[in-house]
Amino acid sequence: MIRRKDKFNKLNLKIVRRRRLAIITGVLVVIIAVTVAVVNMETSSNSSDKVVYRETQVKQGPLTVGIKETGSLDIGTVDQTFNLDLSKYVSSSSSSSSSSSSNKDAFSQMMSMLSGSSKSSSSSSSSSTLEVSDVDVTAGKNVTKGEVLYKLTSDSVKDIREQMESDVKDAKADLDTLEASNAVSKVTTKNTYNSSTTYGGYAQAEYNAAVQTLQDTISNLQEQITAYQQEISTTQTEMNALQTEYDDVNVTLKAFTYSLNHMNSDEDAINYVTFENNRETAQKNSDSLETQIETDKDTIDNDTTKLTSLNDQLGAAQRDLATGTLKAKEQYDLRMMSAQTAKESYNVSIASLTQKQKEQLETYEDAENKLKEFDSTISNGSVISEYAGTITDVPLTVGDTITTGGTLLTLYDITNSTVTVDVDSSNMDSLKLGGEAKITFTAFPDKTYTGKITEIDESETDSSGNTVSPVIVTLSGDTSGLYQNMSGDLTFITKETESVLYVSNRAISRNGTQSYVKVKDSSGNVVEKDVTTGFSDGENVEIKKGLSKGDVVLIESTVS
Repeated sequence: MIRRKDKFNKLNLKIVRRRRLAIITGVLVVIIAVTVAVVNMETSSNSSDKVVYRETQVKQGPLTVGIKETGSLDIGTVDQTFNLDLSKYVSSSSSSSSSSSSNKDAFSQMMSMLSGSSKSSSSSSSSSTLEVSDVDVTAGKNVTKGEVLYKLTSDSVKDIREQMESDVKDAKADLDTLEASNAVSKVTTKNTYNSSTTYGGYAQAEYNAAVQTLQDTISNLQEQITAYQQEISTTQTEMNALQTEYDDVNVTLKAFTYSLNHMNSDEDAINYVTFENNRETAQKNSDSLETQIETDKDTIDNDTTKLTSLNDQLGAAQRDLATGTLKAKEQYDLRMMSAQTAKESYNVSIASLTQKQKEQLETYEDAENKLKEFDSTISNGSVISEYAGTITDVPLTVGDTITTGGTLLTLYDITNSTVTVDVDSSNMDSLKLGGEAKITFTAFPDKTYTGKITEIDESETDSSGNTVSPVIVTLSGDTSGLYQNMSGDLTFITKETESVLYVSNRAISRNGTQSYVKVKDSSGNVVEKDVTTGFSDGENVEIKKGLSKGDVVLIESTVS
């Protein structure tokens, strides 16, 4: 105790001495400053103005003009919640009951399942919790993804994990039992369905046979009609040709007959005999053709009569087909009605069995996934961070319990960074949602950030009585390194050039309409150089001609 008190007294003595030395030093500084000021005042009247030069380089990039405002950065937050499901699996005894009923009628089983006697496994709300044994983070600390947030008591971790392992085993056992039971039930249901629908299959065959017989009759009649129509057409063509030939032969016959009637057989016996032979040949041909024509006429008449009869038969067959199809359909519907009930019942039964098995499979998979998720979420008995960033709030302390849906910590969300500024109403016509803005923060004067207008609030009156509208700009791109409440200048771009050469406005001098800059020549002398200027953003001006990127120009100043 004595040693500590001596050290304390010596420390106080040193502090007193340092304070005295600081006071004396301050007084001396003030005296020297006053003396220098007086001397400068006396000599200033004798000094003359002096021209000095400051060098600046020609740069390249876009030049922008816009509405400039000042604001501060607001970084959003994100909550990490505990989403792990800790509810306990509740195994049902339905598997055994459904197994014992596998020998029942399939449709009785179906009705039993639909009435609710067979229930799938389900989950109940659980009081299972994890207890915090140590807190490894504090508000204001930067945390990385995967870093430990909370350590948990080994007993609470062990109890829940063992419970989840047991859940997986129970769900798998229920699934296996249900699959075996469903296999038997499906076979029984299928047999019942087959026996109920066999007669329905016969009815379909009977209907098809009846309709096919009627259709075959129509097809046969149509083939006969087509054959007779072709025969009539062929015979008619043949008869037309014979008629033409018959007409030609008769003309020849008339010619020979006429010649013989006007010929003297005694005077021209040779020609008379020749003409008579030709007339007889023509007469024979005429008689033969006439006989063939009559035969063809008879054939056409017979075929036409048969064709008329066949058309009558076809009309009757078509009516029989329409009537017979209706009767066969009525018979088919009657015979299928009883089978249809069995089919619908079978479909419902199979769908119910499949759905129950699907639900139990999903329950088993859920139990497996819960265990896997638990192992990935609880790393070595600890809860780890899912995000990287600066913590704003740590809601849990040692002894607290973690439950599903609870908040673990809150962090700044650097990806949700905004700047809010008040824009005068006279400038609001130049702004719209989605408009681009550039931001320069005081802490990083050489870096320009970009953003877009994401919200424009209703106008209001500020403390000076001006009408303004709060405009929110959301930053984009890499915003790492920024922090809450950083102040900066924000420019809403109303005009922007492409990448151009530019230099400070203060480096430009003008002589009438000609612009020039001052540069140093190879000897170090200051000389003038003509340039052609373009767009200006108020601080810099575009150089269209006369300079290149990286050239050094001079800014002239006059000092006393």
